[in-house]
Amino acid sequence: MTGAAPRIAAVMVNWRGAKDTIECLESLLRSDVPVHAIVCDNDSRDGSVETLLGWARGERVYEAGSGPLAPLTIPPLEKP
Repeated sequence: MTGAAPRIAAVMVNWRGAKDTIECLESLLRSDVPVHAIVCDNDSRDGSVETLLGWARGERVYEAGSGPLAPLTIPPLEKP
Protein backbone atom coordinates (compact mmCIF):
# COMPACT_ATOMS: atom_id res chain seq x y z
CA MET A 1 0.00 0.00 0.00
CA THR A 2 2.74 2.43 -0.82
CA GLY A 3 1.43 5.90 -1.47
CA ALA A 4 -1.95 5.18 0.14
CA ALA A 5 -3.25 7.69 2.65
CA PRO A 6 -3.25 6.42 6.22
CA ARG A 7 -6.59 5.41 7.65
CA ILE A 8 -7.20 7.10 10.95
CA ALA A 9 -10.22 6.89 13.22
CA ALA A 10 -10.84 8.78 16.44
CA VAL A 11 -13.34 7.36 18.91
CA MET A 12 -14.64 9.72 21.56
CA VAL A 13 -16.92 8.93 24.47
CA ASN A 14 -19.06 11.88 25.49
CA TRP A 15 -20.67 12.09 28.89
CA ARG A 16 -22.07 15.48 29.81
CA GLY A 17 -19.21 17.15 27.96
CA ALA A 18 -20.44 18.35 24.58
CA LYS A 19 -18.16 21.39 24.75
CA ASP A 20 -15.05 19.23 25.19
CA THR A 21 -16.17 16.82 22.46
CA ILE A 22 -16.84 19.67 20.04
CA GLU A 23 -13.42 21.13 20.81
CA CYS A 24 -11.83 17.79 19.95
CA LEU A 25 -13.88 17.48 16.74
CA GLU A 26 -12.95 21.02 15.67
CA SER A 27 -9.29 20.12 16.08
CA LEU A 28 -9.73 16.92 14.06
CA LEU A 29 -11.28 18.92 11.21
CA ARG A 30 -7.91 20.64 10.86
CA SER A 31 -6.01 17.40 10.33
CA ASP A 32 -3.93 17.09 7.17
CA VAL A 33 -5.13 13.51 6.77
CA PRO A 34 -8.77 12.39 6.65
CA VAL A 35 -10.02 11.28 10.04
CA HIS A 36 -13.16 9.26 10.67
CA ALA A 37 -14.60 10.59 13.93
CA ILE A 38 -16.90 8.40 15.95
CA VAL A 39 -18.71 9.89 18.92
CA CYS A 40 -20.51 7.68 21.41
CA ASP A 41 -22.65 9.43 23.98
CA ASN A 42 -22.85 7.63 27.31
CA ASP A 43 -26.47 8.56 28.12
CA SER A 44 -25.62 12.13 29.11
CA ARG A 45 -29.24 13.33 29.47
CA ASP A 46 -28.01 16.93 29.59
CA GLY A 47 -28.72 17.88 25.99
CA SER A 48 -25.27 16.84 24.78
CA VAL A 49 -26.61 14.82 21.85
CA GLU A 50 -28.73 17.71 20.61
CA THR A 51 -25.80 20.11 21.04
CA LEU A 52 -23.44 17.82 19.12
CA LEU A 53 -25.95 17.27 16.32
CA GLY A 54 -26.59 21.02 16.02
CA TRP A 55 -22.86 21.63 15.80
CA ALA A 56 -22.44 18.91 13.15
CA ARG A 57 -25.24 20.44 11.06
CA GLY A 58 -23.56 23.83 11.32
CA GLU A 59 -26.46 25.30 13.29
CA ARG A 60 -24.46 26.01 16.43
CA VAL A 61 -21.08 27.67 16.65
CA TYR A 62 -18.68 26.51 19.29
CA GLU A 63 -17.15 29.32 21.31
CA ALA A 64 -13.62 28.24 22.11
CA GLY A 65 -11.44 29.70 24.80
CA SER A 66 -8.40 31.84 24.17
CA GLY A 67 -5.78 29.55 25.71
CA PRO A 68 -2.61 28.26 24.06
CA LEU A 69 -4.53 25.54 22.17
CA ALA A 70 -7.07 27.97 20.69
CA PRO A 71 -5.46 27.87 17.20
CA LEU A 72 -6.40 24.19 17.06
CA THR A 73 -10.11 24.99 17.34
CA ILE A 74 -10.75 28.51 16.08
CA PRO A 75 -12.06 29.87 13.86
CA PRO A 76 -14.83 27.28 13.45
CA LEU A 77 -14.66 25.41 10.15
CA GLU A 78 -17.48 24.37 7.85
CA LYS A 79 -18.84 20.97 8.75
CA PRO A 80 -18.66 18.13 6.23
